[in-house]
Amino acid sequence: MFKIFPFLLFFFSISDLFNPSFGEQIFNFKKNLQTYDLGFSEKGIYVGKAYYFNKNSLEFGLNYIDTQIGEFKPLSQDSEQLKYSSNGISLAYLRYLNLPVTNSGPFLKLKLDINSLNFNTKIKISEHIYSSDNIILTCRSCPDLTISTDDSIKYIPSFLLGWSHSFDNDILLNLGVGVQYLNINKIDWKLSDNSLLPAFANEKINQILYDYENTFLDKYKILPLLEFKIAYRF
Repeated sequence: MFKIFPFLLFFFSISDLFNPSFGEQIFNFKKNLQTYDLGFSEKGIYVGKAYYFNKNSLEFGLNYIDTQIGEFKPLSQDSEQLKYSSNGISLAYLRYLNLPVTNSGPFLKLKLDINSLNFNTKIKISEHIYSSDNIILTCRSCPDLTISTDDSIKYIPSFLLGWSHSFDNDILLNLGVGVQYLNINKIDWKLSDNSLLPAFANEKINQILYDYENTFLDKYKILPLLEFKIAYRF
């Protein structure tokens, strides 16, 4: 799906490409309308800057979040906190369908987030119940198990449709919805110490890791995206 993005970008800008001053307008930022931007999405708080030329704009910014987003319930036992963190940079191209861009109206947006993104949880192995040959067992001395998706840099392209609302000539409110492509293909895990575990505990850990993989390791994911931004003109 995302292979069509270059063609969309070409299509939306084709009228501008025949304007001899197009390149000058892009790179001579001092002559263009500029805004400071503050927003929020599933990647957290966004702070950035945007440059406007004709019906187009370029956005550059940073995003950050580190919070608990829910619970992970391994093997139908006690729930554990599921934490989510993400930080990185965001690059975007917007095509407004009205002129001037300070008017209210729809827009199309192509975006690339370059983020370190992580889901993690800590599981108290010592509180789990194990069964072997109809015997119920516990492992009170077992260390905690930390599981997380790998925190390597991820390239997350997205496509949004949105509406830009102008309150006056200085403040713009943008709301966009769309889809994004996210590929998570590896998990990491570790124990809180190097204790030797009994066989039944090792088997339980393997089952928990399998459960976590089934939850997060779909290699190809198309996910919904909602984005909110306030832009202040200067």
